[in-house]
Amino acid sequence: MLHFRSFSGDLLSGSTETKHCRGMKAVMGLLLMLVRVSLGVETSCDGRQDKTQCYGALGGTLVLQLMDKVPEILTFKWRKSNVTILNRIGNGPVTIDARLSNRSEFISHNGTLRMNSLSRTDGGEYTLEIFNEDGVRTAVRTQQLNIQAPVSTVRLTSECLSQGEKRMSCSSDGDSPQYSWTLDGDTLTDDQLLSGNNETNEIILKQTVSGRLVCLVRNHISEASVTEMISTCGRSTLMVIGIVLSLLLIGLMAAFVMVCAHKRRESSNARGGNDQELQYADVKRQQPSRDVQPQAEMGGYGQITFSAQTDKPPVGRGAVQRGQEVEYGEIKFAERPQQKNRLMGPSGSPQGAPQVEYGEIKFIERPRRAR
Repeated sequence: MLHFRSFSGDLLSGSTETKHCRGMKAVMGLLLMLVRVSLGVETSCDGRQDKTQCYGALGGTLVLQLMDKVPEILTFKWRKSNVTILNRIGNGPVTIDARLSNRSEFISHNGTLRMNSLSRTDGGEYTLEIFNEDGVRTAVRTQQLNIQAPVSTVRLTSECLSQGEKRMSCSSDGDSPQYSWTLDGDTLTDDQLLSGNNETNEIILKQTVSGRLVCLVRNHISEASVTEMISTCGRSTLMVIGIVLSLLLIGLMAAFVMVCAHKRRESSNARGGNDQELQYADVKRQQPSRDVQPQAEMGGYGQITFSAQTDKPPVGRGAVQRGQEVEYGEIKFAERPQQKNRLMGPSGSPQGAPQVEYGEIKFIERPRRAR
């Protein structure tokens, strides 16, 4: 497994020379760690016990101890399914299968097998069989080898929620990651957590929680962590959210009012001049003050013409205002057809065309019909 060591505390104390030396050690340690990672993660496993679980890093190296040592005369086989990987008969040499020989080495004096450049196909169940000089099997042990991708590229994201809580999410590359959280070096407690627990990759912290938060990710072959100094979300974020929502609401209301006003204008323009309704007029006609025989007095036929003009001021005596609209009434009288007994004037001569004076016109407006 990879082990990480912090040198920050050492570098902040001691003399200048000591700091310089320790700084060089830190740099060299970092370089060695980078070289080790670039060459692959190295893991070890003790396979001397039956049903051992072993873990190897993808692309890395596994050091597997199969026995304490190999006696001078010993027969054993180490196989996967029906394929024999290691084989030795009596005091002969140890042979390695061709598919593994170019990246494996067996060390006889300590009974250790070293496998390099591990791949997914190397995983599975292996069986070790040991025989005595008479060829009788004396021991059988199995090892389960699991190949995993190392943990890498740990990411930590945060998000302030509506009530001031903070959601923290931790993610990583690698197989079967396991998560743990610490705050200022201590494990998170239920008093600090609103949701989630110390072993989930996503937690929600309460409004008052702040400090140095660490997310540690590990699997059976490696581990990595990420650190972030967190503070409370505060009311400023909530105020910003409230202001944004308020502006959006005001904008929607203004757009709604503008649309309604536009539709109202279009409806008014569509009605236009068709908005005239029948009005009842009481027309009074004043006859000239002459001596005319009552029985010969005849009323003229009146023709009333209305024209709706809202862009001119009232002109003449016939202007009538209705509501907020102004209509001008023009009255024209047409003579009836001539009759045999025409009206005679005082001198006995036929009376001329009747004189017409415009009288007062009163309009009685009917209630408008509901539209």
